[in-house]
Amino acid sequence: MIRKQDILARAAEWGLRADIVEKDYALGWLLAAIARHPETARSWVFKGGTCLKKCFIETYRFSEDLDFSLRYWGSSYGPALESIRFAGANRLLVEFEYNQKHRVVEPYSLRRSRAGNVLLYAWELTAGHIKAFDLGKSSNLRVASNRFQPRYAVQLGVGSAAVIPPVVRRPNELSMLSNRKGPAYAYECLLCRRRFPHKKRDSALRRHNDEQGARCSSRRGRFVETLY
Repeated sequence: MIRKQDILARAAEWGLRADIVEKDYALGWLLAAIARHPETARSWVFKGGTCLKKCFIETYRFSEDLDFSLRYWGSSYGPALESIRFAGANRLLVEFEYNQKHRVVEPYSLRRSRAGNVLLYAWELTAGHIKAFDLGKSSNLRVASNRFQPRYAVQLGVGSAAVIPPVVRRPNELSMLSNRKGPAYAYECLLCRRRFPHKKRDSALRRHNDEQGARCSSRRGRFVETLY
């Protein structure tokens, strides 16, 4: 941790306010953490003016902005992912072509397979059940104007995590509460942020693993939304 005397010394040397030097120091540690994390290191590309300053032109400029582009595995999914996240946040149906068929789905979550493919978990209206669609095999994806009432916890939204979590054996948030009369409720773990459907308004959670498969120590969740 940098000392106050060091911040003041740098501020005097560079002719800047001490708070600007302190923010620049904090940004440096944030960039170091992003570079060391196995997911963000390979999928986030640092860019922009702060990148030039940090990587090439020392003390040339100071900025509070960190700009990144996303690199997706094996293909460019960017526009499709943003459309899907927008649809999920606004509870709108998504339409696309897949295996020479027109699909209309309710989007719920995105996952990354072991092979690196990005999968959309969605309820297909004509099939009447949840499916995993490989976005690399889809085309002409667009957001429809029709809204849907969620059957599961929607893990999509504008500003949601850019890093797509890996596929788990059977995502609990996609497990159907079959033959259920009345509403169901989504609770999010306070520690690992994983979501679970509950039949009652009860914040207690069972023992569970996080998205990476590690044991989570939390047994409490926060209410997120009514599923249906």
